[in-house]
Amino acid sequence: MSTAATTDVRCPDCGTALTGEPTCTFCGPPVVGPTAARLWQVDQRLAFIVGERTLLAGAGALLVVLGATYEQRLRDMRRPRERYEGLE
Repeated sequence: MSTAATTDVRCPDCGTALTGEPTCTFCGPPVVGPTAARLWQVDQRLAFIVGERTLLAGAGALLVVLGATYEQRLRDMRRPRERYEGLE
């Protein structure tokens, strides 16, 4: 049975899973120290901002649809007689 820990921490440059080495085993930049820690913080903030942007874009699209539906309902309410003509 292996005792090696698995990690979901990835290289901020190439995305390869980090192994605990001081540099990325795939592309080579340092992944330890103050500069690497700051880069990780910035990378986390960027991921959050991209997620927030995606969420807001989806919400904006939903608001457009809901707004169009609301406007159609208002138009329908303003002319109820036209909707029921011919049903009498």
